[in-house]
Amino acid sequence: MEKVKEFFKSKLSFFVMIMKLEKENFYDVVRPLYNVAKLFGYSPFQLPKDTSWTSVQQRASPFDTLKSIFCFVLYLFLLYTQFGIEKFYSHSNFVIDVAEDILLTYLTCTSIISTTILLILRKQVWTIINDIASIDNKITALGICIPFKKHYKFVVLHITTFATLQIGAMIFTCVIQQKHYNPSMHSRFNCLQACFIYFYGIGAFSMTMSYYYLSLLAVYTRLRHVNRYIENIFTTAPDDDSKDIDRCLIVRQISKIYDGLCDIVETINFCFSFQVMALLAACFGFLVFCVFTLYKAIIAHPSNDNIYFRNLVLNLIWNCHYSIIAFTVIYSGSNLAYQGHKTGVLVHKAIYYVNDDKVIDKVTIF
Repeated sequence: MEKVKEFFKSKLSFFVMIMKLEKENFYDVVRPLYNVAKLFGYSPFQLPKDTSWTSVQQRASPFDTLKSIFCFVLYLFLLYTQFGIEKFYSHSNFVIDVAEDILLTYLTCTSIISTTILLILRKQVWTIINDIASIDNKITALGICIPFKKHYKFVVLHITTFATLQIGAMIFTCVIQQKHYNPSMHSRFNCLQACFIYFYGIGAFSMTMSYYYLSLLAVYTRLRHVNRYIENIFTTAPDDDSKDIDRCLIVRQISKIYDGLCDIVETINFCFSFQVMALLAACFGFLVFCVFTLYKAIIAHPSNDNIYFRNLVLNLIWNCHYSIIAFTVIYSGSNLAYQGHKTGVLVHKAIYYVNDDKVIDKVTIF
């Protein structure tokens, strides 16, 4: 009994340690995402040995590289045997088999290309994290407080939510696929294969999209804090020249911050444009396949035990999974565009209240 209590106590302390932010900086905020993505080989930089990030190294360790290669080779091997078992035991329609093979092949190619892109562009991904941390230093120098603890908890909540959704979708997938095969050891082995395939292929792609989504969200929150700061400072024209000089310096600093955030967004789009395109294509593919299986299940072949209905449920699950990711990406991008436009309007109003012509000439952010 004492050992059981010690076990749960150690697990609870580990969870508290995960939720605790030791130092308030952006490096510690992204640390949970780094640790999870590292399982899939999707972290193209190395975490220092100390408990808090003081710098980020561009190169990953050889052990991480070998682990990533091993997982990917195992993924391809199980995927190949998965196709063989499905062809032997499956009782589904030929059109359904071809469509499923196309979608699974597409997801495999997406995982391969996404991994290769991040390995090639590891310097740019490393630059994104360091540039955001550098922008944070400039923002805090203005007296703006960034709630790193809230951001850290949001990252942990984001990872937990997406992991729960993926595990739930994976379990439903295995349960539905189990009914397509004869009861034997091959079917159990097939379910284990499916678990690893969906865990690695879909999970790795979700981690890359999390890098993109959380990077956009980080830029959005910093723009929002800068906008609130401008609204509080530049409400009316200054009463004396000293305040006018202070406002001139603030305009210069804000212009540098805005330029830096724009450069970060450009780098983010450069690194993750293919992943976003692949995500939207996957959503469209699953949606078309859902419509096709819906027609077959309800109109063409209605029955109590219909394989088309099972495929419909299966594809609806994964369509919802991809749609949630796509919604978060589109929502964060639209909010970022709104805050960027709002910053432009506020800075123009700030320039209107500044009387120094030299400052107005130097502010060339638009």
